[in-house]
Formats: sequence, structure tokens, C-alpha cells
Amino acid sequence: MAVCKCKMCGGELEAAAGSRAGECQSCGRRYKLPKHGKRSGIYGRATRFRRGREYEKTADLYESILNEEISVAEAYWSLVLHKYGVEYAEDTDTHKRVPFCCRILSASILADRDYKQALAYADESTRSLYEEEARAIDEIQKSIAAKAKATRKKIAMAVLICAAVCAAVILTPKVITQIKEEIVRQKINEETEKILAPERERLEANRTVKAERLEDAKTLTPDEIQNIEIGSSVLYGSFEGNPLEWIVLSIDGRRALMITRDCITKRNYNDEYTEITWENCSLRRWLNSDFYDDAFTEAQKARIMETEIVNADNKECGTEGGNNTVDKVFLLSVEESERYFQTKEERMAYYDRQGDLSGWAFVAVWWLRSPGAYGDEAACASFPRGLGVNYPEGVRPALWLNLE
Repeated sequence: MAVCKCKMCGGELEAAAGSRAGECQSCGRRYKLPKHGKRSGIYGRATRFRRGREYEKTADLYESILNEEISVAEAYWSLVLHKYGVEYAEDTDTHKRVPFCCRILSASILADRDYKQALAYADESTRSLYEEEARAIDEIQKSIAAKAKATRKKIAMAVLICAAVCAAVILTPKVITQIKEEIVRQKINEETEKILAPERERLEANRTVKAERLEDAKTLTPDEIQNIEIGSSVLYGSFEGNPLEWIVLSIDGRRALMITRDCITKRNYNDEYTEITWENCSLRRWLNSDFYDDAFTEAQKARIMETEIVNADNKECGTEGGNNTVDKVFLLSVEESERYFQTKEERMAYYDRQGDLSGWAFVAVWWLRSPGAYGDEAACASFPRGLGVNYPEGVRPALWLNLE
């Protein structure tokens, strides 16, 4: 099976061996795959930059494709997505991936030069896809423009009202600007509250669930360690002032493999964007130094076992996994993640930057130690072909605990 990245939403695009047609695992869209493996890698990097809103880097990568071959429809369409800041998110009602715009342009996407070039060079099925997506994006842009226009009218009316009420105030340009800014600020606060209210309710429910779960979880005292089972939820150590909750994945004789229930932080796999393996990456150093030293007491450290970690090559792409290592704390491999988390739902993990679900909590991609499709990429759960190593993703530490 050959797997590439979807140009629309960044999900995995899967196609049967020898086939040029692919279907995205996230949004279900179908279109032709690029012919060149190198070009597929450029698209993957550009999609990550676009989703990270690093627009200048994104444009440079797409332009590099067109410099080599001017008739690449996918590159023109990707430039359009970049230009209009298009991202895809799951609709909570339909569970379909739908577009939203992070950049607002006055010109319609339907009149965009790159969009017309994409249509000119695309085959019939791909052209239909581009036209459908462009119409949806155009409607979003029109809706945003209409709301902006209505807001400007309200501001103008509010300024006149303020002038009438505060007749004693001389409406200098500076005063008018201050009034406008205050009205806009209040309006933003009102609209933000409407959006955040349901999210606050969800987070409150999450806080309740997590509090109940932590109450039921076993704190691993010497007595409790003898009684843990596969699937047990246990508390061991702490991170940034909050207890670390672990799931027992396996018991091998008198030792247990555990992984944190959720992502404890977001970090780069490696601080520098370069070809690297688990042996030398900065995330491995952090897990076995700063994290290990801060998260566990001396008594807890005594039970964490040094383990030889096998760093296999990427089984799909053949990318080298590097030398085996000896670690106290590590990440799961692609094979281990598929063994212990067999469905997409089981692989879902949350990252909560406040640690207690008082901040924004959301489903996160989390790093695995295995290499990705290229030497400068590392695998993630549900994305075995990987992401760029210098991109911050979720971290779920794993370790072997001595039960004796």
C-alpha cells in the first residue's frame, strides 16, 4: 500500500499498490496521487507549514514544484488553499471534514489566477472536486465579509450615539478611534462568549470525568504494585504539579509496561529539522533526563527498569530506525502502538495544557519513536508515515515497572 498526505485536510491518502487514485482516510475525498515520491514529500511538508500558518514557507515549497513542471494542477490548487488560509476540521454534527478560512481576501476564490490554472491542468474528476471545494470556500468568504460589513455599520452607528450622549466631548479623530476600539472589543467579547459557552460546559464535564477517574485509579504503593492488572489505571509520579495517570498495557513476568493515559505535553521530536533517529533525538534526551528527574521520587525511580529498546526500520517505507537503545523512559513504536491500541478510537489521546482540564483540551496526535517515511520525519499514532521532527506533537511516555 502506498500512502501520501491529503492536499485538502492533511490526512492520510491511501491507494492500492499500482493505483494512481487515492482516498483520504480523514475526509473521504478521492483524487489522483502525485507521480513522484520526492514531490509527495514536498506536499507533506508544505501541508504542515500551511496548517501551522507558516505561509511564506508554504508558498516557497509549492512554487518549487511549479518551477520544475508548470502544468501540475495539485500545486496550483495547493497555492489556492495556502492563499486563502484554508483548513479542515471535523463538523461535530455530521463528523465530516469541512473547510474554514484563516485568512480573509476581498477577491473571490472563483476569480483567482491559481485556481483557474488548477482547473486548466486538472483531469475531469479532479476539476469537479476543485470546483466543489472552491464554491464552499467562496460561500465562507462571503459570509465572513457580510459579518464584517455589518459590524462596521454597527460601529458607525455606535459612534453617532456616543456623540449624541456625550455632546460635551470633542470628537477628535483620536477619541473616535478609541470609541471604535472599545465597541469592537466588547463585540468580540460577546461573540467569543457565545462560542466558548458550549466548550466550557464540555470542559466542566471532562473535569468531572477526570476527577472520578483519578479517584478510582490506584496509587502505586508497594502493596498495590502486587495487584495491578493489564488495563489497570494507576497513579505514579507527577508532572508540573499534577499526578501522572498510567494505563498498564502488558505484564511480562514481574514487570509491567505502562503508558500515560493522555499526552502530558507537546514537544518537538527533535529541536533541529534534520535527519535523525530515536537514539539521538532531543525528545529521548528530555524524557530520560529532565522529565525522569522531575516526575519521580527516588523510591519511584528505583522501580523503573532500564530496558533495551529495539528501534526497527519503518516497515512500510524502509526508513532506518537506527541503533537499539537502553532507556528508562521511551515512546512506543509503530508496531507496539498497533498492538496495544488496535482501533482509531483507542489511539485517541487528549492533551490538556493546564493539566487539570481547566484549559483547552483536545484530541492530539502523539509521537512514536519509529522513523517516518523520510529520515527527517518520525511516526505518530495513526500517522505511521510520520510528520516533520521539528513539529510539536503530543508526548505519551512509556516505561517498564519492576513489580517485585
